[in-house]
Amino acid sequence: MNLYAFDPNEEECERLSAADNNFASATYIPEAIAGQEGIYTLYKTKSIYCWSLLEPDMNWLSRFDYYDLFTIEETSQIRAKTLGDVEELKGVNIDAIKCDTQGLELPIFLSAPDIIDNAFLVETETGFVENYKGETTFTQISEFMQKNDFLLFGINTSHRVSRNNQFSNKSSNQQILWCEAMWIKDYVAIEQKVGLNIDRAKALKALMLCANHGCIDYGFELSTLFFEKKLITESEYKSLKDIKGWYLQKPKSSNKIYAGLIKSIIYLLPRRIIRKLGDVFLEVSSKPHPVEIWFRRQRK
Repeated sequence: MNLYAFDPNEEECERLSAADNNFASATYIPEAIAGQEGIYTLYKTKSIYCWSLLEPDMNWLSRFDYYDLFTIEETSQIRAKTLGDVEELKGVNIDAIKCDTQGLELPIFLSAPDIIDNAFLVETETGFVENYKGETTFTQISEFMQKNDFLLFGINTSHRVSRNNQFSNKSSNQQILWCEAMWIKDYVAIEQKVGLNIDRAKALKALMLCANHGCIDYGFELSTLFFEKKLITESEYKSLKDIKGWYLQKPKSSNKIYAGLIKSIIYLLPRRIIRKLGDVFLEVSSKPHPVEIWFRRQRK
C-alpha cells in the first residue's frame, strides 16, 4: 500500500520522508487539512501533541491535572486545504484513513464525500467532550460513520484524566476524555441495499486490511461475498477457509507472542501509569537479578 500523510511542519515531513517504512511508497505533504480551504490560526500549545486549528477550551481543561499541556505559547497563521483539494490525491482510490486532527475530523470528512465513500477502513481520534472550542465529538463521528455504512470494530477508551485537585491520580475511576476508534465499511449491507461496485484490487485490499487488523471473521464474511461476485477465485476462497490463509506473514515465535500480549495489556493502561512502569522497569533492569545475587552469596 502507498501512504499519503499530512503535517504543516515541513521539517517533520522531511524527517519522516528520510525514515524507513513498510509501505510501497510514502509521501509526506507539508500542508494542513481542514473542512474548508482558507487561512486558519494555529494554536501552538505547550505540548506539540495538543497543537490545533481550534482553540483549547481552558475553562473546561483547567478542571484536569494535565491542563498546562494546552497552554497556548504562540499562534501563527497558516493556510489549510480540504482533502479534495490536495493535488497528490487526485485520482487516488483511498483504502484506509487515519485522522487525528485535534477536533476537526467531522468537517474534514464532510468536505471529502468521495474519499470517505471509497475508504474501507477509517481510524479516528476524537473527544467525548469538547476539549477544544467547536471540537468534533465521538457522538458526532459515530452518527456520521454509521450513516455512511461504517461499523465500529475497535475502540480504545483508556484515556482517563484526573481532576485538578488533591485527589489527582488517587481515584480508581477517572473521566474518559477521548478515544481512538476503528471503523470498517459494511460491504455486505451495501450489497443488499444498492449493490456493491468495487473491483478485484479493492476487494483484495479489503481482505488484507481485515487480516492485518485481526477482523478475520468479518473478512471471511466478505470473502464469501467477493467469491459470489467473482472478485476472488475459487482457490483463493478455499484458502481463506483455513486460519493460515489469513496470515500475512509466518506466525510469530512463542516469545514474540508473549511480548505482544504484554504490550497489548500495557497499552490498555493510562499513560501516566505506563510512564511510571517504564521508570520502574528501567530501575529494576539496571540492578542484579535476585537469583543472581543468591548464587553469588552461595559461592562465597
